[in-house]
Amino acid sequence: MEAITEYLNNREIAGVVWTIVILAFFLRKDSVRSSMGVAFKGLLKSTIILTILSMAAYVLLEIYALSNVGLWSASMLKDTIWWFIASAFVMVVNCVTKDDKIRTIGAVLLRSVGLVIVLEHVLNTYVLSLPGELILMPVLTLLTCTAVLCQTDDKFASVGKLVNGLLAVAGFFLLTQAVIRVFDQVDVFWSVQTLKDIAYAPLLTFLFIPFVYGYVLYSEYQLQFLRLPLWMRDDESQVKVIRRQIMFLCLLSLSKLDRLRVGFYSDLTEAKTDEETKNVIHEWCNGTRTNPVYDDAELETDED
Repeated sequence: MEAITEYLNNREIAGVVWTIVILAFFLRKDSVRSSMGVAFKGLLKSTIILTILSMAAYVLLEIYALSNVGLWSASMLKDTIWWFIASAFVMVVNCVTKDDKIRTIGAVLLRSVGLVIVLEHVLNTYVLSLPGELILMPVLTLLTCTAVLCQTDDKFASVGKLVNGLLAVAGFFLLTQAVIRVFDQVDVFWSVQTLKDIAYAPLLTFLFIPFVYGYVLYSEYQLQFLRLPLWMRDDESQVKVIRRQIMFLCLLSLSKLDRLRVGFYSDLTEAKTDEETKNVIHEWCNGTRTNPVYDDAELETDED
């Protein structure tokens, strides 16, 4: 037990215990086992595996750089693994799937330097006893799920208010006991090691942003290049020319790539000459959207 508590705190041990209990309960059913098998096979797709491997390689480079300047040690391995699972992977998925990718990446940066990072460190470091965590974790999970369900229908609004109130009380209790323990161990909290522990996850996130940006940029280029043949089926050589022009004009600009929506491809199909095609690409990439194919004055004339 001492070997476990050396690496995991009481909250993490409680999380592992409840995960094992829940898995053991549900895996008794054949239908659940088969569904999990299908989900696991889905995770073994080459694109997902390559994404995870490239993320891991980049994070290893981060660790190597941080260790060379004295900002990483073997004691931080657990925090690195948790950050990789709970933050890095989620960050990549969110930034790829959200419509406003630039704003999403910016929000990640802002969150990584906010006061919430200090609060998270305090709450996750100064935890309850193991029996307390074992009791509190399922209760908070149940209340959180109930609060989410109450948001789906207005008739549950009164129940939602009660549940949110209980969650607020629980959060206040956890924060209060954590702050009290901080003042009891003020010398330990205001130490260089604590400062390193607090800054470690934000630093990993900050250093990870170039990878996220590069991966999102690659995904966006891949999406655009998959769309092109669907709109321009009769001219494969023209598709190659358009791809090169898009890459030349957009380069590393995610905001320019993000402007190329369905209307852009409609304009491309209407372009009659190479010059018109170049104008369409240039004007959509630069956000003017006043290309000669869909000029408002011409459309009004045609309608008359």
